[in-house]
Amino acid sequence: MRPIAIIGTGGLGRVVADVVADINLSTPTWDLRCFLDDNPARHGERVHGVPITGGVGWLLEHRDVATVIAIGNPVTRRRIADDLQAEGFSNFATLIHPRAWVGQYTTIGPGSMICPGALIDPDVQIGAHAVLNTGVTIGHDGVFGDWVTVAPGAHLAGTLHVGAGCDFGIGSTVIQGLRIGHWSIVGAGATVVRDVPANTTVVGVPAQVIRERPDGWQDAMHTLKERAVNERR
Repeated sequence: MRPIAIIGTGGLGRVVADVVADINLSTPTWDLRCFLDDNPARHGERVHGVPITGGVGWLLEHRDVATVIAIGNPVTRRRIADDLQAEGFSNFATLIHPRAWVGQYTTIGPGSMICPGALIDPDVQIGAHAVLNTGVTIGHDGVFGDWVTVAPGAHLAGTLHVGAGCDFGIGSTVIQGLRIGHWSIVGAGATVVRDVPANTTVVGVPAQVIRERPDGWQDAMHTLKERAVNERR
């Protein structure tokens, strides 16, 4: 079986551990070695019996170990992925729960995870490091960028074009054929009936804009090396 480490020790990390366990019940695939957390105070603890062995930088010394970034915030997920890739790390696992349904000719990028009960129609393109939570539905012919997050129970209709880093709240709904600009946020329970510009937050029924951010707001970040230095302090 392939070794794997989960980045993130919160709720999503535990969900991903369950996904790994259920995949193994169906088809033995993964050897869950450890969790990773950049908080040194947590090193040596255990999550559901699995040790937290170090920070993200641990992977640079164990490049044979695959990983998934189990952090719900797409900005943070992107920062970690970019930092690892800048150091030449590319061993990202794609996890699809055996009780998710994925249509024919749908593609799912590296580092992405599909939780139980998710339904994805045919001919959908999902980018890297996406998180599709429990019970989401994705309509046919959609295109989803990297780092997209879809919370439980969201329903996204067909032929959508969703930019990188978009975050859909629990129970949100988007009608067919719309464009959701990159790094936008759709609030919990919102119903989107028109295109959403990039870097925008919308809420309500029908969804209305409540916040606009400048392009590039998500780019502030520390490098993996800087975090490793801070971790040793």
